[in-house]
Amino acid sequence: MGFIVEMPSKSLYKVVASDMDGTLLNEHHRLTERTKKVLFDLIYHHGISFVFATGRHHYCVTAVKDDLNHYLEEQKALQAAQLAAAPHREAPGDVYLVSSNGARVHGADGTLVLTHDIPPALVAELYRDYGLLYTTKRKGFVKREGEPEDVVSVSVYTTTQWLMSAMFYSMGEMEEKFGFRPTLIQYPDAPALQNDLGTDSAFDYYPLTDVGKVCFRSFDLELLGQLERDLRARYQDGLEQEILSIAFSSDNCLDVMLGGVSKGSAISEIVALRSAKQPAAPVTLEQVVAFGDSMNDKEMLYTCGKGYYMRNAQQRLKEELSELQDRGVDCEETTSTNTEDGVARTLMAIYELQDW
Repeated sequence: MGFIVEMPSKSLYKVVASDMDGTLLNEHHRLTERTKKVLFDLIYHHGISFVFATGRHHYCVTAVKDDLNHYLEEQKALQAAQLAAAPHREAPGDVYLVSSNGARVHGADGTLVLTHDIPPALVAELYRDYGLLYTTKRKGFVKREGEPEDVVSVSVYTTTQWLMSAMFYSMGEMEEKFGFRPTLIQYPDAPALQNDLGTDSAFDYYPLTDVGKVCFRSFDLELLGQLERDLRARYQDGLEQEILSIAFSSDNCLDVMLGGVSKGSAISEIVALRSAKQPAAPVTLEQVVAFGDSMNDKEMLYTCGKGYYMRNAQQRLKEELSELQDRGVDCEETTSTNTEDGVARTLMAIYELQDW
């Protein structure tokens, strides 16, 4: 069953972009039936394009994207007659993927179309000057029995790899949440050196090239806060142009990308891609509505035509976007959380969809 749709939407918004964890997905990191129904009707009855916009590695979106695609194909077959008979029906919208906070963009056909990598010299600085401070996986360190794992786990996202210096969740928990397991660097038993840093640590086995994102994970929020301040002081503060982009993707995850790279910049690129594909019906950023819950969503929410931060969003995001609202940025809070289908319910109101 879908929603009753009587006519194409007159809404200004031709593209919907949404973060995943804490936003589009429920507490089990899955799409609900209501969310899938809404997305089907928007894509097939209204011609709306949809963008998954996440900090995850693109491999970690496969299970969710496959679930949606299966549902779309199933409903398209069930509603074939209705779709064929609909007067003035627009062409179906496309589904795009932004991953690693904008460092990777996949087009509507699933191919990788854009990459934005951190220069190798900067990657080396992040490993040597920040990651090395917190890892136990270095020469001369002796781990005592019962001593906890690394205070900070450093993850690296390349096009084909998700590497991790220490466990943050169990492998089973990560597979349940992401549908994919990262590669844990087994220092000093990793198979081969990947660089010439000479740190005698796990980071000698990390790549320097093809790195779209470096993530620092920790349960020590004070430590992560200080790390954010240190990184901003070195790579952003007082500079005409930021060298690195820095944002929290959750309370426990501090992400670092190439300067200027964000979900917002990636949405701009997708708007250009979609307009090039459909030159007779180009779209602008003003015709994008976006949803998010964390600081890595901030640029996307304030650069698009309309931004919604979730009722369950990080308090810092709410406060910073509220300040921008006072300056005329069109952002507001959803009335429901991600566990209450907040995105789907907001889209139903925007596009005047009726729930069965």
